[in-house]
Amino acid sequence: MANCDFKGLKNVRGTLSKRTVRINGKLVTQRVVAMVTPSGKQKIFIREETPRKNTPTKNELLTRQRFYEAQQNAAGILNDPQQTAQWHKCWLDSGKKLPNGKKYNTLRGFIMAALYQDMKDKGISVNINS
Repeated sequence: MANCDFKGLKNVRGTLSKRTVRINGKLVTQRVVAMVTPSGKQKIFIREETPRKNTPTKNELLTRQRFYEAQQNAAGILNDPQQTAQWHKCWLDSGKKLPNGKKYNTLRGFIMAALYQDMKDKGISVNINS
C-alpha cells in the first residue's frame, strides 16, 4: 500500500485499472485500487483475485436466492409510500432494532434483515434451478 496525493483531486476511490492475465495457466484479475482512510489519507494498493475453484453448495445457492427475494420484496416496500411509512414507524418504535438485538442504521437494512429472517424462520425453500 502506498500513500499518494492527487493534485487538485480529493478522495479518489475505487478501481483505477483492471487487467486479467494468465499466470501458470490460471486466470488472475489484477486491480489497482484507490481508497481513503478514515483519517483522510489517500492510499493505493494492488489486489489480485483468482476465480473460485469449487462450485457453490446447495445451501449457498439457497441463501443467495433468499437474499435475492428479500431484496426484491424490500424494493417493492420502499417504492410504496404507505408501506414505507408503516415500516419507518416500526423501525423507530423498536429503537431501530430487530428481536435479534442488532441495531440497523438504515430503514432499508432493517427491512432487508426482517424479511430475510422471516423467510429463514418459515423455512421457505426456493427453486434453486431458476
